[in-house]
Amino acid sequence: MHSPSLSSHGDAIVRIMCAIAVRAAMTELAAMFEAETGGRLQLVYDTNPAIARRIENGEPFDMTIINPHLLDELVSAGLVEPTSRLSFGRSPMGIAMRATAPPIDVTTPAAFARLMLDAKSIGYSFDGTSGRRFLQILERLDILASVRSKLMPLPGGMAGTAIAVGEVEIAITPITTIIAAAPEVRIGGLLPISAETEIEFDIAIGLLVQNRPVAEAFFQFLTSPSIDALIASKGIERTVALPSN
Repeated sequence: MHSPSLSSHGDAIVRIMCAIAVRAAMTELAAMFEAETGGRLQLVYDTNPAIARRIENGEPFDMTIINPHLLDELVSAGLVEPTSRLSFGRSPMGIAMRATAPPIDVTTPAAFARLMLDAKSIGYSFDGTSGRRFLQILERLDILASVRSKLMPLPGGMAGTAIAVGEVEIAITPITTIIAAAPEVRIGGLLPISAETEIEFDIAIGLLVQNRPVAEAFFQFLTSPSIDALIASKGIERTVALPSN
């Protein structure tokens, strides 16, 4: 994908507030965009709920990538341009484990429940969307009370690191985080629960964008089919077909 030079559009840095789950992909994409266009970007990462809170509390931003339901709230609050909104992609929740650990069976909800009951320690993002959904899944399986003492809340994006250093035996997290921690950490399997086990991300431009030419060019870059293979390698798949740019 070829983009025109944007180095002449002032010195304003376009600030993108992103879910930490997309960090591996976004770090590489931002570097590609800056090298190709000369546009200047600043990436800010946090958990999805924390990004929404920070924006609602007035933190300046030009673009955001977070969960659709949280973006709904930002649209309602008049903080993003509704017409700029598009799907960015989704990442399934998976089981992170040491690369040297033996294979596990998570082909059925019953097998997943047994894994949770047998595990010595289980990490999850305490303030992230995936962590909240994981706790809801444990409740639906009626095992939350039985495994609560083994649950270890982790900061967003730290599940892979916790596994690699032996802090926890397994962790439940979007596979983007697991892939980013390779080769010490691998995906043991995906959650065999049909409801709400994929974390979705939408993208939108802020209402008070400071450098519109660069922001719009990066938006087009991020929604171009030309990057589909790259983001897929980072654990993100497109949820819908996006328009060609």
